[in-house]
Amino acid sequence: MCGIREQGQHPLVCREPRNFPDFDSTRAGDVKREEQVVLDGDELPRGKAFFQLGATRHSPDHRLLAWLADEAGSEFYIARVRVIDTGIDLADVVPDVSGAIVWTQDASAFFYVRLDKNHSPAGVFRHTLGTPLVADVRVFTEADPGFFISISRHLSGRFCDISAHDHETSEEWLIDLFAPNREPTLIAARQSGVQYDAEYHPAFKGSPALIIRTNADGAEDFKIVWAPLATPGRAYWHDLVPYRLGVYLLSFIVLEDWLIRLEREDGLPRIVVQYLASGEEHVFAFAEEAYSLGINRGYEFASNQLSEKISRRILSGGQGMIVWWSIEAGVHVEPHSHASEQIVWMLKGKMEFRLGSEQRVCSQGDVVVIPGGTEHEAWFREDTEVIDFFAPPRAEFLLGGKPAYISDS
Repeated sequence: MCGIREQGQHPLVCREPRNFPDFDSTRAGDVKREEQVVLDGDELPRGKAFFQLGATRHSPDHRLLAWLADEAGSEFYIARVRVIDTGIDLADVVPDVSGAIVWTQDASAFFYVRLDKNHSPAGVFRHTLGTPLVADVRVFTEADPGFFISISRHLSGRFCDISAHDHETSEEWLIDLFAPNREPTLIAARQSGVQYDAEYHPAFKGSPALIIRTNADGAEDFKIVWAPLATPGRAYWHDLVPYRLGVYLLSFIVLEDWLIRLEREDGLPRIVVQYLASGEEHVFAFAEEAYSLGINRGYEFASNQLSEKISRRILSGGQGMIVWWSIEAGVHVEPHSHASEQIVWMLKGKMEFRLGSEQRVCSQGDVVVIPGGTEHEAWFREDTEVIDFFAPPRAEFLLGGKPAYISDS
């Protein structure tokens, strides 16, 4: 959203270029920022007796925007998909939707919660673009009529989270967005009075894990635990932020390097930022008698800064991926291979490079083509900028983290 225009009645949905560096400079101020109106909330209602814009969500490749609208005042929303570059909606129209839309990683389909005629959740469905509504697949059903269903996308981008809940009890299931046809996986079976909500981290304590806010084990004001992704059940939950009497843990955000939590004590909120590698914490609070405070999870799980010497930015589509790297002198890319074909374009600096048994020195303007499956290695003797093109995309890059084969020590 980019606000409501003066004397307007409905919000505008806009996008603007992110600060991807150009070839002449990488400074933020050198990139011109221009907003594009993707959805005009004042134009969409024309000719309609009622209009309420609902949730919107761009696809992982930023080509498409799923958007919801209630056009009858019934709170039954209609989902449509807009091609962002053209502003034209696809033929796909999905009625009776509630809540959020979650895209599959390849943007070929999305998940949604469908409502029945009684306005109760009929289940979670998957709609594949270009197919009729009758072909939508029900992937989850809740048997208890007293429970609600909602879905969300983990910030890391790996999973769609299905939450079945009432006001006292919750249960969550995971859909792998990289393998959306697989059955959902249960995190922990529901237990009356126990609530929890989870986020995925691809490399917490060295392995894939879930970080979970819960009131289990008598933690009435909530605590944060973690569990290995392979064994997410209650028996494997370990305290990460233990329960503290009188400190209400309102919400949390999991980033690649940080755990951010919003909590309240003695009626006042505060934000606590924990560095996951060391456990070191920083508290943000104010010397005021009363104030409000919140946290917004944003869109990005991983920082562009992978380490003190390495930063990168990624543009990914369905068939290819572009990665810009800024690498300081002294970095060693150890021997490795991958299935993707890779094209390396040297923007500046110098790199000593080995491809199979061949060694060469690359400098500004040089291009190297690396066939998929071929072992290669590199040493950076100067501060260097590189553009890599991968086909197909390196899916692991989208999950964040510095590849284990890159050494900057």
